[in-house]
Amino acid sequence: MNGQKHSLVSRIIHLTDIHLQDELSVEDLSQCFEHFYTWQQNIDLILNGGDVIMDGIRSTKELACERWKLWREFCLHECNIPMLNCLGNHDIWGGGSTARLFYGKEWALDELELENAYYYHDIQNWRIIVLDSILPCRDWYIGKLAGPQYEWLESTVQSTPSGCYILILSHIPILSAAVLFDGNNEQEGYWKLPPAWLHLDARKLVALFHRYPKVRLCLSGHTHLRDEVIYNDVHYCSNGSVCGEWWRDPYYHETPAGYAVIELFDDGSFTNNYIQYKWKRECGKVRSRSKTQNP
Repeated sequence: MNGQKHSLVSRIIHLTDIHLQDELSVEDLSQCFEHFYTWQQNIDLILNGGDVIMDGIRSTKELACERWKLWREFCLHECNIPMLNCLGNHDIWGGGSTARLFYGKEWALDELELENAYYYHDIQNWRIIVLDSILPCRDWYIGKLAGPQYEWLESTVQSTPSGCYILILSHIPILSAAVLFDGNNEQEGYWKLPPAWLHLDARKLVALFHRYPKVRLCLSGHTHLRDEVIYNDVHYCSNGSVCGEWWRDPYYHETPAGYAVIELFDDGSFTNNYIQYKWKRECGKVRSRSKTQNP
């Protein structure tokens, strides 16, 4: 991809949409980690794409506490690779109140051990920029950067040194094709996407990236679907989910539960390979919940 590859800078695991909810889901997550510990060599970093817990945005505070405890204990005992965390909508407690959603962000940042919801991390001549896609709006949320965050992003991209390349990590996709198929989005005779499923400011973001060709790769989750869109030489990769269909089934539509292996090279090239891992328990003998959930 992107021409001849040179020296490897970093090999990274991208995990997204884990949706921890109980001890069974912790066991499933352990299988995912066991898979890449066994089959992937020399992993330098994990990118957590958000939605660590299930339904924090609509749950009671007590239930959100229990699910965050599962995550803390899992990281303590089973994660031995450095991790960069990204905020997902399910990580935020406080559905039904915009004020509580803002508080819920602060709580989620504490649980993820983040000082800020957006930041960057440099690995040799690559800069990883982590964004906060979740903008509270009318007692819910939309996919969009708040004004100060966009200004920070523009400044951060602009000031990235010459000879460096940029990877963008967001929870909600900036661009995606598969998002069209998540729900009956054409039932009214034309395509119609909810504002929480795709970045509403995508036009502004892709214009920014076009001005700065150092932006090479944008990673996301949220939809639980796997696709890749190439627009103006930037690759937008939605890398499925760890939980599949919220731990009910290892497939969400045609996308299996999995993780991505990212390789970054010193010439700005990269690879993004999505890997299916196998569940040890039978499909169908999972939790019984409504099948109408959306990302």
